Amino acid sequence: MNIPFSNIETLFFCDESKFYLNNGDFEDALFYFAIPVHKNEVKTVNDEFDAILKKHRIQSSVFHATRIFRGKKHRPDLIKDITDLIISHGLLCFCFKYPKNAVFEQTKLLDYLNDGDMFDFNDPEFQALFYFLILLNTHLVEDQRLNLPGPYQMFFDRNVYGKEDTEAFNFPHPNFAIKGMTFCEKSNISLLALPDFFGYVFRQVKNFQNKMDANQNPQPDELILACQESLLAINKAGLFFLIHLQDYLPNLGKALNINFD
Repeated sequence: MNIPFSNIETLFFCDESKFYLNNGDFEDALFYFAIPVHKNEVKTVNDEFDAILKKHRIQSSVFHATRIFRGKKHRPDLIKDITDLIISHGLLCFCFKYPKNAVFEQTKLLDYLNDGDMFDFNDPEFQALFYFLILLNTHLVEDQRLNLPGPYQMFFDRNVYGKEDTEAFNFPHPNFAIKGMTFCEKSNISLLALPDFFGYVFRQVKNFQNKMDANQNPQPDELILACQESLLAINKAGLFFLIHLQDYLPNLGKALNINFD
């Protein structure tokens, strides 16, 4: 996998997951997942990931966790091997939550910034991406625990942008440590499989926990147990970082003169 960004030190591979009440989920929320890899480790991590897929005889040309683990193919050993890869390389796993019902309507007032090209505050998916970028950048600049060398470049599977073709955006502001983001087909950047996997594991665990909290008393199957073990291992290794927009709403409300409920 060739990454033509000679001035970039760390690459963030990102994915998203959507929760909708209308689809039987317990909330309306969007989650972004990001896993950074230093440019010098990209080839090693990529080769090791490919070796894991070959070991488990995964034939798919593009890794999609929802397909790999669907039906009776729970593949707990594959989940463990990918988890071990993440831990062995110390790959941080960022999870950002955008609570749509608490934020979307209230911050549509920023739609005066809409430009018909990049900004669209009337779109909840754009809002989620916008706040994710802003808060992740804040953490990268201020959180000394991360120890991630910059500058940074982010790579996404097609979602808000890149639906028709690869799209790239640069952030020239000197105070922005993230220098740009690129949206493309997942087949073009194989390590987009990492946030896809992490997001899948997180979603499985979250849905199960939501059912437990609702006193539905679900019985964990082999897949749920493997996902729980994966997330617990990543967290125990100190690699799990949750960024919850809800925590920043008081300051955001003061800045925008909004009273968030």
